[in-house]
Amino acid sequence: MQKILDKVADELKSITSRESKRIVFTNPDYTAVDFSTDNFHQIPKNLDTDGHKVVFIDGGNATLVESASFIASFVRLCACVYQGNKRLSMQKHEFFVIVSSVSGDDKIKYKTNIYPVNDASVPSVSDLKFDSMDESLRNGVSRAEIGRVVDCARRFAELNLAAKIAYGLGEGDIIILDGTLEAKYTHEEKYLNLLYKIALSKDLKVCAVAKTCRFVTDSGDNALVAVNRMTKLPAWYYFPIVRIQSENHRAHLFFTKLHEKAEYLFRFELHSGVELDGLDLRDLFYHIAENSKDSVYLGYPYGLVEADKHARVTNNEKNYLRTLLASKINLEKYAKTLDAHSVLDNIG
Repeated sequence: MQKILDKVADELKSITSRESKRIVFTNPDYTAVDFSTDNFHQIPKNLDTDGHKVVFIDGGNATLVESASFIASFVRLCACVYQGNKRLSMQKHEFFVIVSSVSGDDKIKYKTNIYPVNDASVPSVSDLKFDSMDESLRNGVSRAEIGRVVDCARRFAELNLAAKIAYGLGEGDIIILDGTLEAKYTHEEKYLNLLYKIALSKDLKVCAVAKTCRFVTDSGDNALVAVNRMTKLPAWYYFPIVRIQSENHRAHLFFTKLHEKAEYLFRFELHSGVELDGLDLRDLFYHIAENSKDSVYLGYPYGLVEADKHARVTNNEKNYLRTLLASKINLEKYAKTLDAHSVLDNIG
């Protein structure tokens, strides 16, 4: 075993020691920019700047019951508003989603109904009607799993909430979403464009922070690791990386290390409707870095940590809602069509 592990380690050393020149993109709408140390920009520690508001938005959901033909889920959104590292407000939005399959013309389609709790911000159900073979939902050649529509509902709701909050913000304020600004799902571009329209009219900045990055370089290395290897700066943002010419992904893309002692680097995006000429990127990253000093996740915006925490649907909550639902209708026979594997998981 030891000799085999030595061989495995040797191959991993070979893979991770290659020199990279650029990221490789297969989409022709993405043109890679060669790596250069000139693209590193240090984030200042002290900056004389106005205290812009920063809004962090995230969502969570839990499946209450699921079969191949329908799914019932509970979705919660959270938006935290900060200014000068002080939380000014927080709001939660909750709703139930039921997605069911319907047949017609020899096709299976998915329709959605939404039941908001109180006055929750929810997307239009007309935007949540999908062909089960919709390419934006499928994984491979098979029919899209019905639960993917719930993911769409949550994402559309997050963007819809961001747009509503944008109306109450002022010049220079910042909205930060969890994930990216790429419109991956059918109809998602509609919600992004509404948010961008409001943001541009009020001179806001719409951003996103992704916790994972799967970009690969020309040497086969991870792009974040390859870039980080090039600098000794304590906290930085790296730009440009790529030139994007896609209506589905209207963003400037950055890599960033938001704290000098951070162990994690992040992919960061800024809506490309913002003209970079004349924009103080140092000011933007300063505000985000100032919110990324909490030891709970050093180098990651605490506002997103908090939004994730309060949007997350706990197992206790999920079980409670399942119990309430089960008291009104028995759907156990449907649940057993998908959870048989769990029996094996619990054996010895």
